[in-house]
Amino acid sequence: MLETVTAPFQWVAAARHRRVFHPRGVLAWGSIERVAAPGVGLPIESASDVLVRLSKGIGTPGALPDVIGLAFRLPAGDSETASAAPPWDVLLASAGRGRLSRVGVRPVVRWPGQPMSSVMPLRYQGTNWWLRAQILSHVDGAGVSLDSIRSALHDGPMTVAIDQAPGFASFRPLARLTIKDVVPHDEIADTDFDPVLHTAPGVQLAPHWLSNLRMQAYRRSRKGRHPDSA
Repeated sequence: MLETVTAPFQWVAAARHRRVFHPRGVLAWGSIERVAAPGVGLPIESASDVLVRLSKGIGTPGALPDVIGLAFRLPAGDSETASAAPPWDVLLASAGRGRLSRVGVRPVVRWPGQPMSSVMPLRYQGTNWWLRAQILSHVDGAGVSLDSIRSALHDGPMTVAIDQAPGFASFRPLARLTIKDVVPHDEIADTDFDPVLHTAPGVQLAPHWLSNLRMQAYRRSRKGRHPDSA
Protein backbone atom coordinates (compact mmCIF):
# COMPACT_ATOMS: atom_id res chain seq x y z
CA MET A 1 0.00 0.00 0.00
CA LEU A 2 2.78 2.45 0.97
CA GLU A 3 4.64 1.69 -2.25
CA THR A 4 1.58 2.62 -4.27
CA VAL A 5 0.91 5.81 -2.33
CA THR A 6 4.51 7.04 -2.43
CA ALA A 7 5.42 5.98 -6.00
CA PRO A 8 4.39 9.38 -7.49
CA PHE A 9 7.10 11.07 -5.38
CA GLN A 10 9.71 9.09 -7.32
CA TRP A 11 8.14 9.87 -10.70
CA VAL A 12 7.86 13.60 -10.05
CA ALA A 13 11.38 13.84 -8.61
CA ALA A 14 12.78 12.00 -11.63
CA ALA A 15 10.94 14.28 -14.05
CA ARG A 16 12.02 17.48 -12.28
CA HIS A 17 15.51 16.25 -11.29
CA ARG A 18 14.73 17.94 -7.99
CA ARG A 19 12.90 17.31 -4.74
CA VAL A 20 9.13 16.99 -5.04
CA PHE A 21 8.69 19.57 -2.29
CA HIS A 22 11.06 22.44 -1.48
CA PRO A 23 12.98 21.91 -4.74
CA ARG A 24 14.90 25.20 -4.51
CA GLY A 25 16.64 26.65 -1.52
CA VAL A 26 19.64 28.41 -0.03
CA LEU A 27 22.16 26.40 1.98
CA ALA A 28 24.09 28.18 4.70
CA TRP A 29 26.15 27.55 7.81
CA GLY A 30 25.00 28.75 11.19
CA SER A 31 24.97 28.14 14.91
CA ILE A 32 22.31 27.56 17.53
CA GLU A 33 22.08 28.63 21.16
CA ARG A 34 19.70 27.02 23.62
CA VAL A 35 17.76 29.58 25.69
CA ALA A 36 15.36 27.21 27.48
CA ALA A 37 16.36 25.83 30.86
CA PRO A 38 18.35 22.56 30.74
CA GLY A 39 16.15 19.50 30.60
CA VAL A 40 12.98 21.42 29.74
CA GLY A 41 11.42 20.09 26.56
CA LEU A 42 13.25 18.87 23.48
CA PRO A 43 17.00 18.11 23.73
CA ILE A 44 18.20 20.82 21.34
CA GLU A 45 21.54 22.02 22.69
CA SER A 46 23.86 24.87 21.72
CA ALA A 47 26.06 23.98 18.75
CA SER A 48 28.19 25.49 16.03
CA ASP A 49 28.53 24.21 12.44
CA VAL A 50 24.78 23.86 11.95
CA LEU A 51 23.79 23.30 8.32
CA VAL A 52 20.69 25.33 7.39
CA ARG A 53 18.44 25.41 4.33
CA LEU A 54 15.79 28.05 3.58
CA SER A 55 13.50 27.03 0.74
CA LYS A 56 10.27 27.46 -1.21
CA GLY A 57 7.91 24.51 -0.88
CA ILE A 58 6.39 24.43 -4.35
CA GLY A 59 9.24 26.23 -6.06
CA THR A 60 7.30 29.19 -7.47
CA PRO A 61 9.53 31.51 -9.50
CA GLY A 62 10.99 34.75 -8.21
CA ALA A 63 9.20 36.44 -5.34
CA LEU A 64 5.80 34.80 -5.86
CA PRO A 65 4.01 33.53 -2.71
CA ASP A 66 4.88 30.02 -1.60
CA VAL A 67 5.10 27.74 1.41
CA ILE A 68 8.47 28.64 2.94
CA GLY A 69 10.61 26.06 4.67
CA LEU A 70 13.44 25.94 7.17
CA ALA A 71 15.61 22.86 7.65
CA PHE A 72 18.59 22.64 9.94
CA ARG A 73 20.97 19.81 10.80
CA LEU A 74 22.27 19.58 14.34
CA PRO A 75 25.49 17.68 15.06
CA ALA A 76 25.17 14.41 16.95
CA GLY A 77 26.74 15.82 20.12
CA ASP A 78 29.94 15.67 22.12
CA SER A 79 29.58 12.27 23.77
CA GLU A 80 31.93 9.36 23.15
CA THR A 81 29.28 7.69 20.99
CA ALA A 82 28.56 10.80 18.91
CA SER A 83 30.69 9.60 16.01
CA ALA A 84 28.36 6.59 15.60
CA ALA A 85 25.15 8.58 15.98
CA PRO A 86 23.40 10.33 13.09
CA PRO A 87 22.90 14.10 13.02
CA TRP A 88 19.47 15.50 13.88
CA ASP A 89 17.50 17.00 10.98
CA VAL A 90 14.70 19.40 11.88
CA LEU A 91 12.26 20.48 9.14
CA LEU A 92 9.64 23.21 9.42
CA ALA A 93 7.19 24.82 6.98
CA SER A 94 5.02 27.94 7.11
CA ALA A 95 1.77 27.29 8.94
CA GLY A 96 -0.96 29.11 10.80
CA ARG A 97 -0.63 30.79 14.20
CA GLY A 98 -3.49 28.98 15.91
CA ARG A 99 -3.25 25.86 18.05
CA LEU A 100 -4.95 23.77 15.36
CA SER A 101 -3.56 25.48 12.25
CA ARG A 102 0.02 24.55 13.23
CA VAL A 103 -0.81 21.13 11.76
CA GLY A 104 -1.23 22.35 8.16
CA VAL A 105 0.95 24.40 5.84
CA ARG A 106 0.08 27.65 4.08
CA PRO A 107 1.69 29.95 1.52
CA VAL A 108 3.05 33.32 2.67
CA VAL A 109 4.08 36.58 1.01
CA ARG A 110 7.20 37.44 3.05
CA TRP A 111 10.00 35.77 4.98
CA PRO A 112 10.21 37.59 8.34
CA GLY A 113 7.73 36.95 11.12
CA GLN A 114 6.00 33.99 9.49
CA PRO A 115 5.47 31.01 11.81
CA MET A 116 7.01 27.80 10.49
CA SER A 117 5.78 24.61 12.14
CA SER A 118 7.14 21.09 12.45
CA VAL A 119 3.68 20.07 11.04
CA MET A 120 4.04 16.78 12.94
CA PRO A 121 4.75 16.60 16.68
CA LEU A 122 7.99 15.15 18.02
CA ARG A 123 7.49 12.45 20.64
CA TYR A 124 9.97 12.77 23.52
CA GLN A 125 9.82 11.31 27.03
CA GLY A 126 6.13 10.50 26.71
CA THR A 127 5.06 13.94 25.48
CA ASN A 128 4.27 15.27 22.01
CA TRP A 129 6.25 18.46 21.39
CA TRP A 130 5.71 20.97 18.59
CA LEU A 131 8.41 23.18 17.12
CA ARG A 132 7.94 26.64 15.64
CA ALA A 133 10.40 29.01 13.99
CA GLN A 134 10.17 32.65 12.93
CA ILE A 135 12.75 34.78 11.12
CA LEU A 136 13.40 37.85 13.25
CA SER A 137 15.85 39.64 10.93
CA HIS A 138 14.82 42.09 8.23
CA VAL A 139 14.79 40.79 4.65
CA ASP A 140 14.71 43.39 1.87
CA GLY A 141 12.43 43.05 -1.11
CA ALA A 142 8.82 42.08 -1.60
CA GLY A 143 7.65 38.50 -1.67
CA VAL A 144 9.61 35.34 -0.91
CA SER A 145 12.54 35.49 -3.30
CA LEU A 146 15.52 33.25 -2.55
CA ASP A 147 17.75 36.02 -3.90
CA SER A 148 16.53 38.24 -1.07
CA ILE A 149 17.73 35.62 1.42
CA ARG A 150 21.14 35.51 -0.23
CA SER A 151 21.32 39.32 -0.15
CA ALA A 152 20.32 39.41 3.52
CA LEU A 153 23.02 36.90 4.44
CA HIS A 154 25.55 38.86 2.39
CA ASP A 155 24.76 41.89 4.58
CA GLY A 156 25.10 39.98 7.85
CA PRO A 157 23.77 37.10 9.99
CA MET A 158 20.06 36.32 10.22
CA THR A 159 18.39 35.42 13.51
CA VAL A 160 15.62 32.83 13.81
CA ALA A 161 13.60 32.22 16.98
CA ILE A 162 12.94 28.54 17.76
CA ASP A 163 10.04 27.85 20.12
CA GLN A 164 8.50 24.66 21.54
CA ALA A 165 5.11 23.66 22.93
CA PRO A 166 3.91 20.49 24.67
CA GLY A 167 0.71 19.22 23.08
CA PHE A 168 -1.44 22.20 22.11
CA ALA A 169 -0.16 24.48 24.87
CA SER A 170 1.35 27.88 24.13
CA PHE A 171 4.82 28.12 22.62
CA ARG A 172 7.80 29.04 24.77
CA PRO A 173 11.36 30.01 23.68
CA LEU A 174 13.68 27.07 23.08
CA ALA A 175 16.67 28.35 21.08
CA ARG A 176 18.05 31.03 18.78
CA LEU A 177 19.37 29.99 15.38
CA THR A 178 21.90 32.31 13.74
CA ILE A 179 22.33 31.84 9.99
CA LYS A 180 25.67 33.18 8.76
CA ASP A 181 27.43 32.15 5.56
CA VAL A 182 25.90 30.88 2.30
CA VAL A 183 27.42 27.56 1.26
CA PRO A 184 29.06 27.77 -2.22
CA HIS A 185 27.51 25.43 -4.78
CA ASP A 186 30.83 23.67 -5.38
CA GLU A 187 31.18 22.89 -1.66
CA ILE A 188 27.85 21.11 -1.07
CA ALA A 189 25.82 20.50 -4.22
CA ASP A 190 22.75 18.95 -2.57
CA THR A 191 21.79 17.82 0.91
CA ASP A 192 18.97 15.43 1.79
CA PHE A 193 17.43 16.43 5.11
CA ASP A 194 15.42 13.55 6.57
CA PRO A 195 13.61 14.16 9.89
CA VAL A 196 12.60 10.50 10.20
CA LEU A 197 15.98 8.81 9.71
CA HIS A 198 18.07 11.59 11.24
CA THR A 199 16.80 12.26 14.73
CA ALA A 200 18.08 12.61 18.29
CA PRO A 201 18.08 9.65 20.70
CA GLY A 202 14.61 9.24 22.19
CA VAL A 203 13.00 11.64 19.71
CA GLN A 204 10.70 10.51 16.90
CA LEU A 205 8.00 12.02 14.75
CA ALA A 206 4.45 11.07 15.71
CA PRO A 207 2.19 9.35 14.91
CA HIS A 208 4.22 6.33 13.78
CA TRP A 209 2.07 5.51 10.74
CA LEU A 210 2.44 9.03 9.38
CA SER A 211 6.18 9.18 10.02
CA ASN A 212 6.53 5.85 8.17
CA LEU A 213 4.60 7.28 5.22
CA ARG A 214 6.82 10.36 5.29
CA MET A 215 9.96 8.20 5.38
CA GLN A 216 8.83 6.25 2.33
CA ALA A 217 7.99 9.48 0.48
CA TYR A 218 11.49 10.85 1.17
CA ARG A 219 13.03 7.56 0.03
CA ARG A 220 11.04 7.64 -3.20
CA SER A 221 12.00 11.26 -3.85
CA ARG A 222 15.70 10.47 -3.34
CA LYS A 223 15.44 7.44 -5.61
CA GLY A 224 13.85 9.57 -8.32
CA ARG A 225 16.65 12.16 -8.13
CA HIS A 226 19.48 9.66 -7.71
CA PRO A 227 18.44 6.51 -9.61
CA ASP A 228 21.98 5.11 -9.67
CA SER A 229 22.65 5.51 -5.96
CA ALA A 230 22.52 2.61 -3.53
